[in-house]
Amino acid sequence: MLLDLGNLADTSAKYEVVLDAATLLGYDALAFGPLDSARCPELPSLVAERGLVGLAGASQEPDAWFSPLWTKDVGTRRLGVVHVQTLLAQQAGPTDGDGLGQLESALRAARTQCDVLVVISRLGLAGDRRLLARPGARGLLDLLIEVDEALSQAEVQDLEGTPVLLPRRGGGEVGELRIDLGAGQAKFAVTLHAVTREAPLAPDVDGLVNRFLAGHAKEAPSVMPTRPEWGYASAAKCVQCHVAAGTSWAGSRHAAAVETLQAEGRLGPDCLRCHSEYFRHNRVGAVLPKGDDGVQCATCHGDGVVHSATGVQATIVRSVPERVCVDCHDQEHSPHFEYDSYLQRMAHG
Repeated sequence: MLLDLGNLADTSAKYEVVLDAATLLGYDALAFGPLDSARCPELPSLVAERGLVGLAGASQEPDAWFSPLWTKDVGTRRLGVVHVQTLLAQQAGPTDGDGLGQLESALRAARTQCDVLVVISRLGLAGDRRLLARPGARGLLDLLIEVDEALSQAEVQDLEGTPVLLPRRGGGEVGELRIDLGAGQAKFAVTLHAVTREAPLAPDVDGLVNRFLAGHAKEAPSVMPTRPEWGYASAAKCVQCHVAAGTSWAGSRHAAAVETLQAEGRLGPDCLRCHSEYFRHNRVGAVLPKGDDGVQCATCHGDGVVHSATGVQATIVRSVPERVCVDCHDQEHSPHFEYDSYLQRMAHG
């Protein structure tokens, strides 16, 4: 299964070339998110035309909190996948008792149809914990994959006795999740594959991509942008609505993080990983307009792509958890970091 198309497009043509590549590579199914559904309403039909299964992460129906169960027989065991949805109109999920109760009942029914059950969740880690803490949900899932853009780990952790896979932010890698369906309990392992221009492509996919690029070279920037697709809403975009917060940020050390490295002659990958949100997403350094680089709004509050497109507050992380800060403010690089006092120094709004 190909999980998360990455909010990759502003035109259906981009989705089509990715779906064609997935077909060539032998994928069975795809799971896509709310922004993909909003930007490309015909995406389900494009998926179906290629003989693939699509598990949408958003719905127009108030009570449709989960996708249909998708199953695949592997040897003598059956793998099942369910995608917990958000409500497309509100970007809200089943986080209250009634909604979680419906979801638990659906998962219990799904469990009877498969030997190993994997859930792709858009509840956020707090919502996942509420779901998994329910007495009837204990032992129900074999793995939960949380699609929370505020998190930055790429590892399997334990939550209420259930393995939970947290994503890696930034789009610099493709994560490969391998599930061992041998005898006994299923085992999970994650491998990250770096996305680089030098990465080899399968010959058929290489030709497909080159034909796409050649066919769209003279079209509008929405198809072939003149600058990189950055993968996050920059502070310059955020300040259009959040004037006070943007003004406060502009005078902070976070905003000048790249200039600090430049003055010290340390514009290397190891340092840019934390000092440049552009580098975090694109793995290359660049001279950007003022307000587009440094430790950005997106660094702490999530990439903001859905929020900037819809204005829905639920799609942005408003209270930044300590785990986001210590991704850079670790013992080696920030030995005096103390969450509460540093948070006060960065207060804005």
